[in-house]
Amino acid sequence: MNLKRILALLVSLLCVLSCFGCANTGTQSTTEPTLSSTAKEKLDGKKVLFVGNSFFYYGHTILRNGTTDLTQEARNNDQGYFYQLCKSLGADVSVTDWAFGDHSLWESLGNSCTRDACYGVDHLSYLTDRYFDYVIFAPYEKSYDGDMTEYLQPMMDIFLAVNPNVQFLFTVPEMAYSHEFAWIAKLPEIDCSKITVCNWGKMLTDIMNGTVQVPGATQSYFKNSFIVSASEKDGYHQNILVGYLTALMIYCAITGDSAVGMPYDFCNDSSIDTRFNFAAYKQDKYTYDTYTNFPEIFASPEDMNGLQQLVDKYITAPFGS
Repeated sequence: MNLKRILALLVSLLCVLSCFGCANTGTQSTTEPTLSSTAKEKLDGKKVLFVGNSFFYYGHTILRNGTTDLTQEARNNDQGYFYQLCKSLGADVSVTDWAFGDHSLWESLGNSCTRDACYGVDHLSYLTDRYFDYVIFAPYEKSYDGDMTEYLQPMMDIFLAVNPNVQFLFTVPEMAYSHEFAWIAKLPEIDCSKITVCNWGKMLTDIMNGTVQVPGATQSYFKNSFIVSASEKDGYHQNILVGYLTALMIYCAITGDSAVGMPYDFCNDSSIDTRFNFAAYKQDKYTYDTYTNFPEIFASPEDMNGLQQLVDKYITAPFGS
């Protein structure tokens, strides 16, 4: 056998071995995302505050605390999906949960709550350490129909007074579209130089309406793919698939990293937290209308990749395009 033929055979063998090495043998990319220098700078060692209500905790973006858990000490060190995503990428973040069920933003940060469970409570007085690098809002203001930047400014000023460099994000729930919250029509007028909009609600609405297709999807998408059905009165809270997508959108909006290829294996890892369990969540949250395929979507690398592509798209164009 001449030297040229031997070399050709060696090249062919190396190509075959390379193909085996690139094969995807898991439920998601076998190439672990690496922490970018941007993420290192923007999230590692930073303090993050989630202000809102059940739009954050129903999907485990943060983990649920009781409404009567009033103190900041009880709500620091949250380890929901946002924390887990950052941790899996090597960013050590400190997350504080300031989300109270059925509360508007002003009730969560105000000095005289009107909710039965904590009527008259001054929630802001319990938030004793107000230095944060990022403050993320989830609104429940159904009837407000004015300028959302103007509405949020006094709340932002609370944190700007302590850290002039604090950055603000505003997450938009699917319910704002399906229940026609009054401020939705004016949301495109929000001052994006002051507030970054993470519009997961628009993304879900477009998918469910068929306006947008999930690239490479193997699964069908319908309301229960994203929204829980725990009772006849429910049908608007996000499930844990959306809880992950919300955490992912926030992470990518902060860092500028692409969502594609980001990890999600922690979402069903009950060794981290017993609430990270797809079967148990499905049994608990789908008692009224039991049919959902969110576990199958999580199990499909093609579908998760497609959803991650849409996260990138809606960060760039949060009101659709």
